[in-house]
Formats: sequence, structure tokens, C-alpha cells
Amino acid sequence: MAVNTNLVPVDQEPKTWADLLDPKWKGKLEMDDPRGSGPGGTILSGMEVLYGIDKVDSGLAPQNLFFATQSGPLIDGLTRGEYAVFLTSNHTDVIAARKAGAPVKQIKPSDGVGITPINQGLVAHAPHPNAARLWIEWSLSEEGQTLLAQQGYAVVRKGLKAQEPEADLTGVKFLPRDDDPETFKLLGDRTKRWEQAFFK
Repeated sequence: MAVNTNLVPVDQEPKTWADLLDPKWKGKLEMDDPRGSGPGGTILSGMEVLYGIDKVDSGLAPQNLFFATQSGPLIDGLTRGEYAVFLTSNHTDVIAARKAGAPVKQIKPSDGVGITPINQGLVAHAPHPNAARLWIEWSLSEEGQTLLAQQGYAVVRKGLKAQEPEADLTGVKFLPRDDDPETFKLLGDRTKRWEQAFFK
């Protein structure tokens, strides 16, 4: 999550996702729409697995969250001070905003950050398989990972470190994900449930 440092003093920064259920955050929170693909569903599902569906949905619904289907308006709303906390911020957006002088700070909740694994693979019968192999090998090489780190991305190669604090995952706990069958079943028809809780 990210906070506007003009609106959220250090001693009031949320330390966990559960902290956002405090009524003091009513009308001050924003996030990506969880009904589509993207970080909204990742964060909301992770919170529900950690704290229970009823606690999260009934605790967040009265907070009058602002939702958008694109992150651009959300990071802009945070930097302008329209909202205090952006629950589903992307670390690269926060880095760019910080470097541009915006009063933003990324918070890594102690109960876990949301992640989305990004995989690479070579499709059978690809038109240019050698080019694909070269890209995969380069992107995971020391040179490729160093360049990605310089652009603010997290690194996956041992021995290399992120170059921006927001991208550093050293010692960071991850939120539970919804991509295993048991968790998927536990969460049920999330879209319908979220529609009722947040969009009625």
C-alpha cells in the first residue's frame, strides 16, 4: 500500500491490513476495482484469507473506498491528497511519483504484501523460438536483472539487490494468494460477494 505523507504522519501509518478497518480511515482509502483482473482482487482476497471474509468485507464496506479500473487516477488521487491510502499501489508507480517529488511512501504491511508472479515460457511452435529463448535467457541474466533493477523492478536472481527501497523484498512476507484450489474454493463467488458489499 502507499500513503500520502502529508495526510498520514509516520506515527499513524498503517502497519497491517487490519489497521485499515479502523473507522478513522473512512473516506480516505482507494483501490483498484477487485472485480476484474489485477491487484484489487489480489489484495482483497489475501486480506480475506488472513482475517476472514466476514471481517474484511463488513469492515471495509463502511470505509467508503474509492475504486477505479486503472491505477493512473488512483496514484494521481494519492499524490494530490484526495485520498490518504492507496491499498493496491504498484511499487513502480510509487517510485516514479516519489522521484517526481510527490509526498508518497510505500508501506509494506507486516502481515504481507500482495504479489503477482509473472512467468515466462516458450510457446510450442512459436514463429521465432530462438529469439524467445534469447529474451528469456537475457532477462534472467545478471545483465538483464541489473538493468531491470535500475528501472525500479524487483530482482529474482540470487546475488543481486533491488536498487529502489520499494522494490526490495528482503525479509518481506507475502499475502496469501488465491491460485490454489482450496483457497479458491474458500473464497467462493468473490465477484458477486464484492458487488454486494462494495458496489450496491
